[in-house]
Amino acid sequence: MRKLLAITILLVSVPAFAQEPVVESEKVPETRIEVDEEASEIRFIIDGIEQARLTSDGLKVRGNIEYGETLRDAGGDIMEKSAQEVK
Repeated sequence: MRKLLAITILLVSVPAFAQEPVVESEKVPETRIEVDEEASEIRFIIDGIEQARLTSDGLKVRGNIEYGETLRDAGGDIMEKSAQEVK
């Protein structure tokens, strides 16, 4: 009888130690864009690995950059020039 009581207590207490299932909407997607306001940067995560980071210093990329046209150095003041063209 004691064994039956012990087994019953054990089986009844198991759900108390079970972890809550993770709700699908709470899971962090493997591919995402993270905006970090504190660090002032944007991270591009693909398959759970940071592949690129955009900061005020520039764009840092893991791996290759492919392009089909022209890649040129427009100088350090390209954003100021672009802002003037918009006006």
